[in-house]
Amino acid sequence: MKTFNILFYSTLVVIIFISQSFATDVSGTITTNTTWTTNGSPYIVSGDITINDGVTLTIQSNVVVKFKSGKKIIANGILETQSTASNPIYFTSINDNSIGGSTGNGNPQVGDWGYIQISNGNEILDYCTIKYARYGIYLYFDTGRKYNNISYHPQVKNNHIENCSQYGIYSYLLSYGSTDYQFILDANINDNEITNCTDYGIFLYAEAYYNSGSGDATINGKIENNTISSCKNGIYLYAYDRNSSKARINPSVSNNTIKNNTEYGLYLYARNSSSGYAECKPEISSNNINNNGYVVRQVNNACGNYSGNTITNNNRQSIDVSGALNSSCTWQNIGLTYVVAGNVSNNEGDTLHIATGTVIKFEGDYKLEIKGILDAQSTSSNKIYFTSYLDDTVGGDTNNDNGSLQPKNGDWQYIYVGDNNVFQYCEIRYSDYGIYSGNATIKNNIVSHNTYPLRHDANKFPTYANNTLTNNNYTGIVINGTVDVDGRWEDFGYVYIVIDNITINEDNTLTLPAGLIFKFSGYYSIISKGILDVQGNSSKPIIFTSIKDDDYGGDTNGDGTSSKATAGDWGYIQISNGNEILDYC
Repeated sequence: MKTFNILFYSTLVVIIFISQSFATDVSGTITTNTTWTTNGSPYIVSGDITINDGVTLTIQSNVVVKFKSGKKIIANGILETQSTASNPIYFTSINDNSIGGSTGNGNPQVGDWGYIQISNGNEILDYCTIKYARYGIYLYFDTGRKYNNISYHPQVKNNHIENCSQYGIYSYLLSYGSTDYQFILDANINDNEITNCTDYGIFLYAEAYYNSGSGDATINGKIENNTISSCKNGIYLYAYDRNSSKARINPSVSNNTIKNNTEYGLYLYARNSSSGYAECKPEISSNNINNNGYVVRQVNNACGNYSGNTITNNNRQSIDVSGALNSSCTWQNIGLTYVVAGNVSNNEGDTLHIATGTVIKFEGDYKLEIKGILDAQSTSSNKIYFTSYLDDTVGGDTNNDNGSLQPKNGDWQYIYVGDNNVFQYCEIRYSDYGIYSGNATIKNNIVSHNTYPLRHDANKFPTYANNTLTNNNYTGIVINGTVDVDGRWEDFGYVYIVIDNITINEDNTLTLPAGLIFKFSGYYSIISKGILDVQGNSSKPIIFTSIKDDDYGGDTNGDGTSSKATAGDWGYIQISNGNEILDYC
């Protein structure tokens, strides 16, 4: 019996399905309500998208939107994002292949595309991830020539924004040529994470531009619970009045973490025209500001109110100030040194309050010029210090050089104390002219290690009392200029140092009581076209002599005996009034 083995050969057919990612190309103007669905994702924005006013673009959760170079979405209508914490919406570069499939070269760069512009005042944008834009989210509100009060209330929250070439969130309010109306942006920017933006994490900009009216632009609102890291500046607030209007930016900035930014954690800036007004006065509370280049800068009429912030491990632990204050401001003692990083001044009628114990350091050849009111709240036991940036003995090692650079006389210019102020219990070190006074009262101060300790102009008549002058290059009161009002220079126990010609105008009288000593630092003169009322007597004559003459008033130029007075060291006293009497000099 034979056995047959039957072999069955079966053919295996393998069907391979090649999955292809289909993208939806979008561009142009959206004129009717539209929805971008998950099924249509990813959406490729090949041309600018404009959502018309009154129209809604709805984007479902998990949708990926990718932008070609420079393209953007402009929402004049409503951009409704249906994203959640677990199902966000993604806005990114076409070259970002990490999400939404392979659509580009796989090498996305900062600034690959434009931005998402929101111009609807009641927009809510949340739970979105935005990468590689120029601005991540752009809140843009141009009031145009509108003749009514307008308020905008957008909300930007719970978004993740990274790798923008300029700003993570940019908010711009423009009031242009609208008469006497208020335009207010109450933007709530909360719980966002912003990182690796080339310029600013959050930038708020209020601009008032006069044309045919004086409409005001104000940004208030809240910046809360955000994390901003690894940008140039963390939060930048900027108010700009161009011409005869008012721009204000005064949000609440609280409970944010601002860290690892290369320059400032916070930058506050107010810029105004000669006839307008701008202010930047935010409430800054309970923030964690750490490991930045600098903590905060205040420019011009910018003045934060600080409370409860944790400020640690920044390269410079200071509040940097510069520019012109044109409203009242308080420099608080919150444990940070104030660094004068440019000239600071205020106007008549405005007050600069400086809290007890505050340390103020000047970073270069700058001055503090108070033409208004200086409320220096120092006491005999708790002084305010004005000193060099290089002085580590108060306020710590502000420049972080471990003491390698030492302060010296003349490191900064002076503090000018204007008319009707009382300036007391302060310590002034390492300046050029120490206290430069108007018609003020200067008392109980310590003025040390300056080139000159005291100065006033010839037409000012301050009062000096109980000041301690030590280790200055020169000891005395510097004086020069023109006497154009009647007045009297009193004997305060200090030599008057003449550093330039003094001229007494016609019809004005300058009275010099007995015992005054004038020393001339060069070939300078007193030129009296009016009346020089000299009241010296035989026991207390008035002395006019060389700065090198140590026989009167001591060693005023501080050089010991190395210089000697000689004939011709100074100019002359010129009398041009035919009835002048000059005696006991």
